[in-house]
Amino acid sequence: MDSRRIKQLISKSFEVILFFLKKKFPDKNNFSASITIRFNDKKESKKLNNIYRKKNYPTNVLTFTYQGLPKIVSDIVICSPLVLIESELRQIKIEHHISHLIVHGILHSFGFTHQNKDQAKIMESLEIIILRRFGISNPYMNKRFFKYKLKKMWQNKDPYITHANA
Repeated sequence: MDSRRIKQLISKSFEVILFFLKKKFPDKNNFSASITIRFNDKKESKKLNNIYRKKNYPTNVLTFTYQGLPKIVSDIVICSPLVLIESELRQIKIEHHISHLIVHGILHSFGFTHQNKDQAKIMESLEIIILRRFGISNPYMNKRFFKYKLKKMWQNKDPYITHANA
């Protein structure tokens, strides 16, 4: 995935998120963000996931937000080998999966979460809208199937397959 495409993805993500935020917070119009996207390996992903989330396995994406709205500063860390495995398993283009994880991380940077069903619906809806603008299909269409299949892989003792958390 080239840097031009990543910049376009970030720009479109901001456009949709800011539109949503301006509707939700009409009195605030001065949002900005500085976001770093970095790729890592399974070993580092597992270490970071264990330190910050108390989960002892690698994960596909982690977001570290150091400063929230209105002037966001955050890092998004994507585990390249895990993304490759998930893309193959889901039979989707790796570029589409990386795009989804970047959008997911950006939404976390802006304070969106998926701790409960209502929050997840909002976050997933925004992800779908943003990804659609890039011709990327709904990543949640076969959600149950993939969670089951990934869980089954995890039970097969493969330490690098985790739950679908994106």
